[in-house]
Amino acid sequence: MKSRYSLMHWSSCALLILAMSVSTGCMPSAPGGGGDNGGDNGGDNGGDNGGDNGGDNGGDNGGGDNGGGDVGADPSEFNFVFTSMAPDASGDIVVGEEIIAVGSGAENGVQYVNAANGETNPRNVSNQNFDIFERAGFAVTGKWIIVRNFNGNVTVFDTETETGTVISEADLKKPSGITLPGLQEFWAEDGIVVTVAETQQTFKMIDLNQTPPVVTTFADPGITPVVTRENEITLLGLDVANGQMVAQVTNFLAVYDINNPGADPQVFDLSADGGISNAFNFRLDNGHVLYQAFDKAGNGNEIYRLADLSDGSSVQLARNPGNNEEFDFAGGTFGYFVIEQDSDEGVNGTARAVVGEVGANGPEFTVVPSSPDPLGDDPDDGNRGYGCSVAVTPSGEWAFIAGCGVTLANGEYFQFSRNGSEFELVPDELDEDFFGFGLKASEVDASNEFVGFLSASGVAYSAIPQ
Repeated sequence: MKSRYSLMHWSSCALLILAMSVSTGCMPSAPGGGGDNGGDNGGDNGGDNGGDNGGDNGGDNGGGDNGGGDVGADPSEFNFVFTSMAPDASGDIVVGEEIIAVGSGAENGVQYVNAANGETNPRNVSNQNFDIFERAGFAVTGKWIIVRNFNGNVTVFDTETETGTVISEADLKKPSGITLPGLQEFWAEDGIVVTVAETQQTFKMIDLNQTPPVVTTFADPGITPVVTRENEITLLGLDVANGQMVAQVTNFLAVYDINNPGADPQVFDLSADGGISNAFNFRLDNGHVLYQAFDKAGNGNEIYRLADLSDGSSVQLARNPGNNEEFDFAGGTFGYFVIEQDSDEGVNGTARAVVGEVGANGPEFTVVPSSPDPLGDDPDDGNRGYGCSVAVTPSGEWAFIAGCGVTLANGEYFQFSRNGSEFELVPDELDEDFFGFGLKASEVDASNEFVGFLSASGVAYSAIPQ
């Protein structure tokens, strides 16, 4: 999975650092959220949140297209493992299918555990040169962790053999310099890695499924960037299942066929729809791109739009403006945060999360939490559904939210929604004072197999209920 941190980008005169605020989350609900036999949030005959036959929020979003009895989950189904890993203030947390990696600043800069084996003590990413690696921007796919050192050289680390292979500079040399928090440099799925190389319009692909790894170069997109934004970092997206790689060059999207990387891409200009902000990386899923656009009214609002790569058209999502925080899009499911009214603003910069899906008739919202209080004293009266980091599993079945930043405050909680169910919290078994409110968490990331986040005691993870 890709890093969920906000992206930093260069302007023509200086580095622009987008600071992430310490935030507070939401209060817990009653366990349940649907199920084969009903429960507090619905059952065979419906209920407030839907069940097999619907309910107030049912239909397609409760017990219809999204799975009937599979809607929701019991918090007790999560079994959290607390590790001794702790990210550096400028480090990322990346959750893969079996490996969870953290930019810790310790030892060689990046550490990891094998979640599939239930590990708690981290090991170090390394290579034969004893390099120190960047704490942000790395990627995880399968057994591999892809990192770079401060000179720009790339290492592929095999967690099974615990060996790091340096990619030849003749094949791949990235620009040197210190990586800023959240500056994503690698996008990886199914053993395929893409990255921006020597220039902002040079894109490389590394196939780790071959031995040794094979590096190929994509065709030059031939894009003339917007003059006022021409020094920005180019952002990429990868969808191996659909054979696509997409590059964002200012307000343009270049769509490549990864099976024919030397072919000219299809290029779409999205300037007329407010352009594309690169404060956060766009998300690519099944021929669609979810991205932040600039509000054409000029009021500084971030507007979420969905682009169709079959023709380059885009639509503005119904819930806007956004909160200029993280968003995610995978398996047809998207999640982000909105500030539409005063009650959407939570404590310390958090905001109301919304979750939806892309169906035959376009984007529809399945979860829009209702809550009267941004942080109530009573857990039962609190506001589930507020946060500032979000992760959607590649299957689209689960959406997770949490706070953001490395300093957790009261109210930053791990929350989950399954198949359009209302957000739920998990009791904190380790803290009696906050047991009823939930498990403190920030910077959540997830694969189909695991979810991980920063807890009060370090990085924690759990297998995702199947």
